[in-house]
Amino acid sequence: MLVSMLQRKRVAVVIDSNAVWDDWLLERDVWTRLAILSGHGLIEVCLPEVVVQELARGYKRALNNLVAGLEKLKLTKLASLLELNVPPNIADLNDSTTEKIATYVPRLRARLAELGVTTLPVPAVDQQTMLTRALEARKPFDAEGKNGYRDSLIWYTVLSMCKDRGPSTKIMFVTDNTKDFCDTKGELHESLLEEVVATGSSPIVTARNLRLAVQYLKDVEHLDTELELDEFPVVTPSREQIEAIITAACEQIAGQRVTTAEQVEYSDASDFSGFHTIIEDEADLQDIQPDLDTIEWELAGRDLDGRPMLEVSLDAGVTLDGMAFKADYYGADVDSVSVLDGDWNDHYMWVATYHRGRLSLLVYLTVDGMHFDAVELVNAEDIVREAISED
Repeated sequence: MLVSMLQRKRVAVVIDSNAVWDDWLLERDVWTRLAILSGHGLIEVCLPEVVVQELARGYKRALNNLVAGLEKLKLTKLASLLELNVPPNIADLNDSTTEKIATYVPRLRARLAELGVTTLPVPAVDQQTMLTRALEARKPFDAEGKNGYRDSLIWYTVLSMCKDRGPSTKIMFVTDNTKDFCDTKGELHESLLEEVVATGSSPIVTARNLRLAVQYLKDVEHLDTELELDEFPVVTPSREQIEAIITAACEQIAGQRVTTAEQVEYSDASDFSGFHTIIEDEADLQDIQPDLDTIEWELAGRDLDGRPMLEVSLDAGVTLDGMAFKADYYGADVDSVSVLDGDWNDHYMWVATYHRGRLSLLVYLTVDGMHFDAVELVNAEDIVREAISED
């Protein structure tokens, strides 16, 4: 299926800072498509080291500016009203910010490795070359030769890539810098094109953002046509993402109707007959509190819509509510039961029962593998019942 790939030039995608600005950990959906194409050897995705360091500086500024804007707010009231996990005072918020800034670059590098992105080193260009370029006001320096040092380092990174890869590789430069690199049409300035030609490389293709870059790879290079759905690799979520995904899955399950009897005819409700409860036949799954330390999971491929699937099991606190016979309540463990309405009718009362259970879930992620999309409850067992049966 990938034979035609060998008959064309490989594409190397070099990304400028402005193409990823504000997407600090590269979480937008477009990275999934790039990772898929890269994982099959159809493209090479590259981020200059200069860009990594610019992102670190930008992230620090953005976070500090955000915190500065919150200093006049009453954080405790904000957290209470919006139910946000916000530190109660600015000092605690600053501590959290400091930690995030300190760990940003390692997190970014881990994400780059996860996506299969090549980090291009700072180019070995001598100071005299940079000085001459500035004094001659050659792009990407400005007309006075004062601004453009970091952009020039990025440009020399691109030129180094052209020399190293040679004419067998097509270079795509993703940048929206229409002042220093490109003209208003998004095409490289003529003087920069001449430098590319001097390296012996193929002409550089430009794209103003990653979405347009992926569109070019699809429409011009036709790379998408070489991949079938079941060939798409799944990007493994981080532990932090897994916990957020499982929490969202449990929130979606809460509120479902479940069966508590061994057999309930004509019901498509989830089976909770493994739970020891006095509730008759069916109950509402009122609340689930996942124990994130007990999560066990593994990737199970993709479904027909291309969504990655996770098979998950975990312990959780579970609250059920429904109707119970009054006689059953008086013989029950009252510590695990709350009476919501003790006189629903002559025979029934409305109760809530509390459990610690082991849940098995099939979780569907968004196509990029980073976020929660949907969940199916596969199995539920009461841990207390399991312990009794083992004894």
